[in-house]
Amino acid sequence: YMQPGGVTNIKPDPSTAKLPVILKRSELISPQLVHGKVEGENMELVSISGGKLTYQNLKGYDWNDKTHAFWSEGKPGDKMVLRFVSEAEGQFHLSARLTTAPDYGKVKMKLNGQPVAISFDGYEEKTKVKMLYLGNFSIRKGENLLEVEITDARPNEKKTAYFGLDYLRVH
Repeated sequence: YMQPGGVTNIKPDPSTAKLPVILKRSELISPQLVHGKVEGENMELVSISGGKLTYQNLKGYDWNDKTHAFWSEGKPGDKMVLRFVSEAEGQFHLSARLTTAPDYGKVKMKLNGQPVAISFDGYEEKTKVKMLYLGNFSIRKGENLLEVEITDARPNEKKTAYFGLDYLRVH
C-alpha cells in the first residue's frame, strides 16, 4: 500500500502476472493419499447438503498435525462427500481417526458407494479422538469418495450434530 504520489522500487513483472491463479483448495492442498494416510483437512469437499465444513486447528487436542476436518450444524439426513486420490488400487483395510465430544452425533459412512458395516457414535463426555476400523474396501487408482451421513443428533436446541475427521488410514 502506498500514499498517492508515492514511488516504488518494484518493477512490473509480466511473467509472474501470467501465472495461473489457484481457484480450488485442492490446487493448493493435495487430497493425495500419502504413505497410506490422508488427512481429513486435506480431503476435498465434493458436496454437503446441510451444515458447513471448516478446519479446526486448536491447542490441547490430539489431532494429527493439530487439525481436523470439522462438520458443524448438520442435521439427521444431511450428507457430506469428501474426495481423496490414490496412486494404487486394490483391496485395503480402512480405518478412520475420528473426533468425539458431547455435541457430536451418530453417522454412517460409505466408501466409493460401499457401506461401512458399523455406524459411529461421536458422543463422549470429553473431547478426544478414536481410531475406528471401517473394514476391507476397494480403493481405486485416482478418485475415491467418502460419504458421511448424519443419522442422529444430540438433544440440543438446534437438533444439530458435529462430526470430526482427523484422518483416514489405508493399509
